Amino acid sequence: MAVMDEFKKERENLKSQPFKKKLSYFWTYYKWYVLGGVAAVVVLVSLISSFLNRTNYALYGAILGGIPFETEETFLSDFMDYAGIDKEKYTVSFNTSLSFEGNAIGTAEFITVYIAARDLDVLAGDPDSFSRYAYSNVYMDLSEALSPEILAELSAAGRIYYIDSVVAAQIDELQNTNQSAEDIVLPDPFKPEEMQAPVPVGIDVSDCQKFTDTYYYKEGISYFGIIANTKRGDTAVKLVEFLFSD
Repeated sequence: MAVMDEFKKERENLKSQPFKKKLSYFWTYYKWYVLGGVAAVVVLVSLISSFLNRTNYALYGAILGGIPFETEETFLSDFMDYAGIDKEKYTVSFNTSLSFEGNAIGTAEFITVYIAARDLDVLAGDPDSFSRYAYSNVYMDLSEALSPEILAELSAAGRIYYIDSVVAAQIDELQNTNQSAEDIVLPDPFKPEEMQAPVPVGIDVSDCQKFTDTYYYKEGISYFGIIANTKRGDTAVKLVEFLFSD
């Protein structure tokens, strides 16, 4: 069967699956077809971005599964003022059109391409989608990004989201051999003491007023992380500081 025929068949099969099963199936069996195809897309995106895109991003992110309120423009403008970003030369933008509900494959392809092209700096998501990317080693180790003071403050408030790097390695090994990892039980992300090798990769923004006044999640739970290969890491850190500033 040709690759594109298999692509179409798998796509139809996924449509009938429940959300969690769809995500697990995608990452276990489908990820490498996408990665094989996005290599050329990454080159194309880079060329188009360089040649046609006149926008200079100071920060670009995605609010996965979140819905923006009308206050988003003010939020982004206030952040640019806080970070000292020249609004005449740069812009800050968050993609709020992405969701795994109804368009799992398209969303995964977009995020994969933009991460590969180093055009995505931050990614927020609901618990299911965030853990999926967290255990795919997408997010930066916050102990290497945030100052010890900010990390300690967020940790004391119970906001730091951890993954167990030992479990992440087990999942990666299974996926690399086309085996299902859905039977692996993920540890509580807010109990690093129960992990073998905890790594801080996310921040709970569920009750962060600046975030919740700007973006809506129907379950009321959302996490935020900095992409590991971001080329605008300093600005991403400033966003964290802004979110929790008075």
